Amino acid sequence: MIQYHDLNPFNHGTTTIEYEEMPKSESSRLRAILKEGWGKDNANFLRLSAGAEKNSNNFRVETPPGVYLLKHSHVNNPEAQDLINKAIGYLKDEGIKTPTVIPTIERTTFYATKEGVFCFYNFVGGENFDGSRVELTEVASEIGRLHRALATIPYDNELKKINNSIVGHDRGLLEKIIKAVRTHGEQTDFDSYALGILDEINEQSQAIVEAKVCGLPSQIIHYDLHPHNVLFDPTTKKVASMLDFDSLRYSQRARDVGFGMHRFARTCGEKTERKNDVGIDIRDRARLFLNAYLLENRLTDKEIKALPLAIQDEALIRVMNVLRNHYLRNDTTWSFDLFKQATTLREGRFFSF
Repeated sequence: MIQYHDLNPFNHGTTTIEYEEMPKSESSRLRAILKEGWGKDNANFLRLSAGAEKNSNNFRVETPPGVYLLKHSHVNNPEAQDLINKAIGYLKDEGIKTPTVIPTIERTTFYATKEGVFCFYNFVGGENFDGSRVELTEVASEIGRLHRALATIPYDNELKKINNSIVGHDRGLLEKIIKAVRTHGEQTDFDSYALGILDEINEQSQAIVEAKVCGLPSQIIHYDLHPHNVLFDPTTKKVASMLDFDSLRYSQRARDVGFGMHRFARTCGEKTERKNDVGIDIRDRARLFLNAYLLENRLTDKEIKALPLAIQDEALIRVMNVLRNHYLRNDTTWSFDLFKQATTLREGRFFSF
């Protein structure tokens, strides 16, 4: 039997969370924002620094009364940020482990400046995913509870408006991208790699369309369930908090389950910090994840059968974004991500149940 293990965790194999000192000018700027927004003085700031999280937008805030976290949000719309923070509050009320949003002096859930939108939370201690089976089942259970709560969230219509709904990849756009890549031709190593995967992504696209992945049950989902968006208690190994709800949107439930299952199941082995579950076939870990999820939230037989294609459809969307930016928009910012997303596209076939 072919064994699928010791895979490259890409940027999610680091368990230990560290914080680093920042330039005085940046600390002074954040100190002023904290004072204006939340009225807190004498704060010391440290920037999150864990694995790929260099230049993070999350800052540990140490003050005489306690420890907090200040986030410079990627959400540049105050109304959208308020809605997301209200959604976080709803989830916490439903028993989901989320950060506690601290209101500003003006009793808003965020503070807006010329630099952007800032949010302030009670600090949640913990570590990132360590790759163990204990944490794997714990996070699967919490995701099941999260989906159950999101299915009844009262802000579903509003959330649909702030983030685009994801139904599936655009077949027509893919054909346009394929034509653009072939017209450009082979001029660089990136071109060579892109040309080499065109037939593969075209065939996978056809399989996804034929399977009607777009018709699977949908609801509000997290849409970014990966090992660095969950904190674990290092002693009990239970989930301490789910993180980063900025991407909440309407899409297929199986898309969220598949994405999370894939990312957590493959993050183990020799190439991770803790080297847990060395030599274990990730399909066994995926079954463990799915079984733990199903104890908290049911999936239809059709959803379970479609999980490989849901994983591949999401990967295909991301492959297309990279190629579209590179060849249609002359934007190479995320071109480095093509290999990772193409790898995910291929790995999706591992997860048949």
